[in-house]
Amino acid sequence: PQLLSVNHYTGSSELIAGGPEGFATAFAVDVPEKICSAATLSVRVGETEARIRYIGPPYAEGLRQFNFQIPADTLLGPQSVTLCSGGVPVSNSLSAFVRPSPRRDPRFISVTDAVEIASVNRILSPLLQLTVDGCDTIEELEVTISGHELECVRSHCEDSLSKRYKVNVLAPDELRGLNVLRVSLKGVLLYEGEVELVRKVDSGGAGRDRTAG
Repeated sequence: PQLLSVNHYTGSSELIAGGPEGFATAFAVDVPEKICSAATLSVRVGETEARIRYIGPPYAEGLRQFNFQIPADTLLGPQSVTLCSGGVPVSNSLSAFVRPSPRRDPRFISVTDAVEIASVNRILSPLLQLTVDGCDTIEELEVTISGHELECVRSHCEDSLSKRYKVNVLAPDELRGLNVLRVSLKGVLLYEGEVELVRKVDSGGAGRDRTAG
């Protein structure tokens, strides 16, 4: 196999290690069909194996496209890039410059009902679902509504690359109508805005996806 080019997925000649920007594209010719699978092939960037996420169909003269993901622990600076099969180099090497993933500041994305997730900024159940990303941790996430501190019922990391989290919080039962929601992380305000609490879902279903009968 002959490796012809390696670029960031945007077309830039510089590659990025890790994060949602850590994807790149390589073009190669003469790659045998028997090794042309993501289970067999990988791309070695410096001393780090990068997983192939997509292998395109063969173009004219055997040209193929390979999209791969560069791990965050890849060495930075000028690095050699080589196609490998079973961890063994099978192509020539090209040189590419690897830089770190740009810093992503935490940001608030949305607030929806945790049960009726299509209901944005209008909460029908006792649970609000917040979406935030760029967060290394949400342990210091603070959520208040009209001055009431909200309890976190459950949370999970939805996307480890963008560090996006879904967080369900329980609003006080006595609140209705428009209320001011504030979301902060480590003392930094991410969001302040109004949400409407309607409560059409049985309050006995807090923490469970159950609607009133």
